[in-house]
Amino acid sequence: MDSMPSGGLWLEEFLSAEPADIDWLVEGMVPVDGSMEVYGKTGVRKSWLVLQLALDVVCGTPFLGHPTKAGKVVYVQAELVASELRFRLSVMTENMSLPPQTLWLPAALYADVDRADAWKVIETFVAAERPALAIFDPLSLMMSGSPD
Repeated sequence: MDSMPSGGLWLEEFLSAEPADIDWLVEGMVPVDGSMEVYGKTGVRKSWLVLQLALDVVCGTPFLGHPTKAGKVVYVQAELVASELRFRLSVMTENMSLPPQTLWLPAALYADVDRADAWKVIETFVAAERPALAIFDPLSLMMSGSPD
């Protein structure tokens, strides 16, 4: 059998290793120190889904039946105009009791996601507030790409 380069494991070794405990933000879905991506065709309600995720995290309520840890959220929206986002959030929070100052919407990015100073605003907030969750919707527009 050929020798294996250092830094890798055979499947049997990998699966038999003692797994590390995972600290979940959303049980079984989003690790505290992890990431996830939601993607799909335009118009399938991805933004509605991640807004619900944001609201469930700030309230500490289950997301799609999965327990969440409560925490602050930054929601960077680069596609919807402010009036549409306001409408969606008004509808979604109509019967909710939200903790104050837990969902932050950086207004600087509504105008121009390519502005370097807009990203500085986000970096400053994240460093100061240490949010549990950051949502970039849609990430593709923030990377000068297509939302699809």
